[in-house]
Amino acid sequence: MYVTYQLPVSVWADTDDGTITANITEGSGNATESTSKILTQSDGEKPETVRIGTSFLTPSAISLSALSVGNTFTANITVGSSNTVECTFKILTVPGAGKPGTVQIGNGVIGAISKTIEGTIVIPETVEDQDGNTYKVTAIGHEAFYQRTNITGPLIIPDSVTQIGNNAFYGCRNITGSLTIPNSATNIGQTAFYGCSGITGPLTIPASMGFIGSGAFDGCNLDYVILLRNNAPSLGGTNSFAGDYKIYYPRNGVGYDTNDWNKYASRLTPDREPMPAAAFTATGYDTGILSGVDIGMKYRIYKNEYDSGVWSDITFNADISLTGLSACDIRVVKKSESGDPIIKDSDEQTIQVRRAATPSVSKTDCTTLANNDGKLIGVTSAMEYKFSTDLDWTDGTGSDITGLINGTYHVRVKVNGTTLASATKNITIAAYGGEQEAQPTAIFIATGPDTGTLSGVTNGMKYKIDSGEWIDITSSTDLSLTGLSTCTISVIKKGNGTTTIDSEEQTITVIKAATPSVAKADCATFANNDGKLIGVTSAMEYKRSTDSDWIACAGGDITGLANGTYHVRVKASGTTLASDPQSITIESYIGIKEEEPNATFNATSENGGTLSNVTTAMKYSVDGGENWQSISDTTINITSVTVENGVKVYKPGNETTTLDSDVQTIMVIKAETPSVAKADCTTLANNDGKLIGVTSAMEYKRSTDSDWIACAGGDITGLVNGTYYVRVKASGTTLASDSQSITIEPFLGRKEEKPNATFTATSENGGTLSNVTTTMKYSVDGGETWQGISDTTINITGVTAENGVKVYKPGNGTTTTDSDVQTITVNKAATPTVSKADCTTLANNDGKLIGVTSAMEYKRSTDSDWTDGTDSDITDLVNGTYLVRAKANGTTLASDPQIITIVAYGATQEVQPTATFIATGPDTGTLSGVTSGMKYKIDDGEWKENSSDNDISLTDLSSCVIKIVRKGNGTTTIDSDEQIITVTKAATPNLTATQPSTIGGKGSIPMTIAHEYSCDGGITWEAASGSTTVSAGTYLVRAKANGTTLASDPQIITIVAYGATQEVQPTATFIATGPDTGTLSGVTSGMKYRIDGGEWIDIDGNTLNLTELTACTIKIVRKGNGTTTIDSEEQTITVSKAATPTVSKADCTTLANNDGKLIGVTSAMEYKRSTDSGWTDGTGSDITGLANGTYHVRVKANGTTLASAPQSITIAPYSAPSSGGGSGSGGSGNSGGSGSSGGGSSGGSGSSGGGSRNNQSPSAPIAEIKNGGSVPKSSLDQLISNSKPLTVKADNGAKLVFDTDSLKGINGQASGDIKVEIKDVSTEHQENLPGKQVFSLTVSSGGSTVSNFGGAVTVSLPYELQEGERVQDVTVWHLTNDGTRTEIPCTYDPLTKLATFKVTHFSLYVVGVNNVALWVNPFTDVAESDWFYGAVEFAHRNGLFAGTGSNTFSPNSPMTRAMLWTVLARLDGQALSGSNVFDAARNWAMSAGITDGTNPKNSITREQMITILWKYAGSPKSSGDLSKFSDTDSVASYAEDAMAWALEHGIIAGSNGALMPKGNATRAQVAAILQKFIKEAAKK
Repeated sequence: MYVTYQLPVSVWADTDDGTITANITEGSGNATESTSKILTQSDGEKPETVRIGTSFLTPSAISLSALSVGNTFTANITVGSSNTVECTFKILTVPGAGKPGTVQIGNGVIGAISKTIEGTIVIPETVEDQDGNTYKVTAIGHEAFYQRTNITGPLIIPDSVTQIGNNAFYGCRNITGSLTIPNSATNIGQTAFYGCSGITGPLTIPASMGFIGSGAFDGCNLDYVILLRNNAPSLGGTNSFAGDYKIYYPRNGVGYDTNDWNKYASRLTPDREPMPAAAFTATGYDTGILSGVDIGMKYRIYKNEYDSGVWSDITFNADISLTGLSACDIRVVKKSESGDPIIKDSDEQTIQVRRAATPSVSKTDCTTLANNDGKLIGVTSAMEYKFSTDLDWTDGTGSDITGLINGTYHVRVKVNGTTLASATKNITIAAYGGEQEAQPTAIFIATGPDTGTLSGVTNGMKYKIDSGEWIDITSSTDLSLTGLSTCTISVIKKGNGTTTIDSEEQTITVIKAATPSVAKADCATFANNDGKLIGVTSAMEYKRSTDSDWIACAGGDITGLANGTYHVRVKASGTTLASDPQSITIESYIGIKEEEPNATFNATSENGGTLSNVTTAMKYSVDGGENWQSISDTTINITSVTVENGVKVYKPGNETTTLDSDVQTIMVIKAETPSVAKADCTTLANNDGKLIGVTSAMEYKRSTDSDWIACAGGDITGLVNGTYYVRVKASGTTLASDSQSITIEPFLGRKEEKPNATFTATSENGGTLSNVTTTMKYSVDGGETWQGISDTTINITGVTAENGVKVYKPGNGTTTTDSDVQTITVNKAATPTVSKADCTTLANNDGKLIGVTSAMEYKRSTDSDWTDGTDSDITDLVNGTYLVRAKANGTTLASDPQIITIVAYGATQEVQPTATFIATGPDTGTLSGVTSGMKYKIDDGEWKENSSDNDISLTDLSSCVIKIVRKGNGTTTIDSDEQIITVTKAATPNLTATQPSTIGGKGSIPMTIAHEYSCDGGITWEAASGSTTVSAGTYLVRAKANGTTLASDPQIITIVAYGATQEVQPTATFIATGPDTGTLSGVTSGMKYRIDGGEWIDIDGNTLNLTELTACTIKIVRKGNGTTTIDSEEQTITVSKAATPTVSKADCTTLANNDGKLIGVTSAMEYKRSTDSGWTDGTGSDITGLANGTYHVRVKANGTTLASAPQSITIAPYSAPSSGGGSGSGGSGNSGGSGSSGGGSSGGSGSSGGGSRNNQSPSAPIAEIKNGGSVPKSSLDQLISNSKPLTVKADNGAKLVFDTDSLKGINGQASGDIKVEIKDVSTEHQENLPGKQVFSLTVSSGGSTVSNFGGAVTVSLPYELQEGERVQDVTVWHLTNDGTRTEIPCTYDPLTKLATFKVTHFSLYVVGVNNVALWVNPFTDVAESDWFYGAVEFAHRNGLFAGTGSNTFSPNSPMTRAMLWTVLARLDGQALSGSNVFDAARNWAMSAGITDGTNPKNSITREQMITILWKYAGSPKSSGDLSKFSDTDSVASYAEDAMAWALEHGIIAGSNGALMPKGNATRAQVAAILQKFIKEAAKK
């Protein structure tokens, strides 16, 4: 609890030591004594002054709780990871009006914390005093942390701090890392960070900084300093930035050349390149010269925000000729090429290029036949002109241009500086015309189908046919015209060129007679000379096709004609050309057909049977009529019969009076393959197998037999093991079925019990095998060979540590099989290392073996028996060679012997070699450790001398002994003892491979790490790491070389590929259910499908609901089982889309507004109101009795045809004529209003003529509510019907305005009244978002939250600027559950203190000042000069995109559908987790209704991407127009609304007049479109 102390205004002083004591009031009336220090003495007029306490700190007995500027209090701050320390804070402003006060750390006199505390200090953004009042920490006082060397680690200063006092961190040398000055800071005192040698890295001084004290950063180990303030901060003296590092300042900064900053002139470096001073000179309509540029610059042509141009590097020091220009800005930049990463490209130089206005010039036409007196009137000296066919322009002189010939002239305003020449004005000066010649009276007479004569023409005329060229007539003779058809002949009398002009055209219309329609009678006798042409008239003529002359017809039928082709035509007459000929073929007489056979076929096998009821005059075919075979009898046996072709029979004609008969086709079917069960053999005799379920319609045989045996109808018993075939017998026209293959397995018996033998070693390679029986066998070579056992205990030899001893018991051959093999592991003792002492007397009998133990035994090399060691040296030995070995013990074999030679007294023996042999292959190895002066031999071969110190490569080896001797020198030394190296050869492996059991599957070889294998015939070998999976092929496997053991000979293993049958083709059915949906039925698990060329998708169930469809092809396959079957052939289903209907309407004609009509709706259509969800079928007649509103009509889905895109039709309400007392905007009923009392549109007061007439109009809808209020659903319906918005206002000034589309979206999800709430949740987020306002926006109905709307909501949220904050820095972010912020475009009004923006759904939103640090580009493939740089920065900064690698973005790589789902999931605030974020994003996207989740790995097209964004935005309506693009027809119907919406909102703009909807979207393009989608269209 805190006690309040009341300080007295004055106290009495009467002391000698400069202090006084006096009582102060404690609590409600108690007094307590306090010591005070005298500050000033009284001078008789002014009283003495004191302070409470004798030091600068208030005594601990006194607690001041009164809120007052200048008071201090203590509060805990964090030290290290969990400790706290009491810290002094001084009040700068007191809390009030719901706002916190402000404080500084420390009281400005002494340190803020104890010097004994160690660790990292966390400076808080806010603190509370003892009474719970909140203060924002805005300053760090003088010497607050003066020489606190116990402060360690990085220093983080909160964004709330604006002032850092003198010596604030003086001497804090253990503060480490880079220092971040908050964007709020305006003042840093002198030597604030003096001596902070642990501060390293770059230092950024924010734009808010106005003053930096002397020595502020003296002693800091900075890399460089970046100054962001445009107006140079004031400096308090020298050495603010002591050191030799660079200081970067804004290129266009002011004040960096003043006295304060001159001392740093050598270190001051502009932060960007200087702006270029390029110039542009227009040279034509769309051309110009860009000068003043050089290498290291770049430029672009900026037309508008949607066509901002692409940067082009300037690669040479010369002027640039530009073409294709229009009104634009040319932007030029000097690129940063200094190599300094801080220095950026220069600011853009902008050169405005404009086009001159098209001139307004008039003309005077020519007035003489010379046609050379035309004029251009109003041409100024700023213009130029030329004749249309000229190349060069002529300058205007400021007066009219005269003496012009007739023709077309171009006039334009000339180029001027940066102004392009204007568009050309085209002016035609007309020629003068004279007197017209008289019109000709020529005559045309047709003479054939394309010929005729033109008479009545004279010299001086000309003619043309249709629109052909004019042809001069040079004589007065008739003209013969050819190549005519129906046409117009024009004839003109030409003018004389001086006084007359051409006459009007005489027009002669030439037509062509219609081709006749004449019948015929074919020849009826074999003489073929009685054919007829029937219906020929006298207006016709005819001829045989082979004749040249036509014969005029008399008017009757033409008879007695031979067979052949005849031509008949209507004759030419007047201006009518002869018709095209009718071609008529009179057929010859050809006889009658033979009678069709009535043969029968009885199947007798799988592909054969008996053909009967035939004759030898007939023929038959079994290959569909490709080949025909003769018939030798009335009944014959035939083969090669198939279901596909059946049997065909016909009877040939007699070649005189009859023709071949029609072909009789006998359809043949094939019996289904049976499904018979089996019972395997159950005895070792293997003769009791069964075939179960065999019927009398079947027959069977063993696979090795040739004849089939008919089944009697019961099970087939008494069968030996083996493979059997069963088939359904042939019957009638049914062929025998394919055979079912059944294998009856043999009986295998049971295993004998595994032996439990024991082995006791007795020598180097032998021992005693006991606990065995004579029915067992044993092996000492790893199971390669087996030997019989003659007793219960036997002695065996040939034992090795590598193979051990193996024992098994064979089966009895009747009821048992071989037992498992028992393997007894055998070890081999290590060869001992015994030393010796040679003989020292001529008697040569005092040699020694030194170090022999009782576990050893020894013998002279010439002896047969071994002698046990006694744990003492063996003495009194004669000279010679001795063998010493470790004795056999248990299962451990005696060691290999150590060979020791005791040398006779005399010459010195050379040291025994210590060579090493390493096997490298099956017959090769390397002998190392040998030197010159040694010799070696293999087995009993000859000694080979070694003349060098190099390793020796040995070849052609097998199991052997290598002996090496160091040779004596022949004078003082003799040969050393032999070194013995035993080389063995590994046994060839005996591995059993596992063959593939599935299609495309692999086999395996049970290798170990001791093996290696080759798949190229032994050319190369690969070490095995265990059992190895391999593809089909031949492999060599061998035991690897190891130490002194050679690699084994290889085992050859063949892996055989597995074969399979094909699954049956599916018979699925597709039924369209909507404009882009349908149901795929008749499918099962184990099938897969794909749409067009998309990815295959597995089917899990019997019915699939497909979405996002358009006209397409669906392919279905029954998948193979992966073991015995492969995929079936594809079933193909073609899906089409119905055309959009064209239905008309009738608007409402009564105030009831319920008699609207939809006219022309057929039973193939369906309709609905736009606000309804369900469709109603058309009945074939007009839809009547409709209320006003918007309706949708579409052609229904039918079979494989998708429903059409809907036709949108609006039935308008009836608008009654206005009259006095009509319904106005005043009150209703008797409540009155403020409108006029006489009627009109402003309404009236209840009973005096205003308000509602006869209570027919409904009450006005609620258009505005308070925060937290509700709107009835009925009122929402009225707002939507009247296209009115809904406004929600909060007491803190916040406001929401819902447009009509958003109200429709809410209404469609509401189950009752709609509640809207704006909630300030800033305090819940201050730890992570200090100083920012956070709001939760919600819409709910019936206890459920409505988050997404179909339209836009305009949101205005309050925010008050803090000291030092700027209007342009106010920003709004969308805040996700995981803390991710995404920036949203907004406007901020400093008068209303509201930030306004638009959204399409509600969530958490943050308002504050954007103090985000500069983005550091992590991507090496994204340069600042790239057109997409800003979009990639936006996407990456907001967490929408990650890179494709640690430092790559892959901007030109195609975007996949799964990638876009992932980006939108991040944008929506989804927490993507699990091993595959793509799967999580796909599940979210499907549940959000923006995709059907198919083809996730496919590259996404532009129209698919826009459609997904459009659906994410709530599928809003749009008035965008796609018709201006050349490829509009290639936009899929499902994407039309989405593409129009994106175009309307500037999200896409097209390129070169095309939308390219099918083009793949790259990652860079998607980033740019997302940036526009979020920033320009205010969508998420």
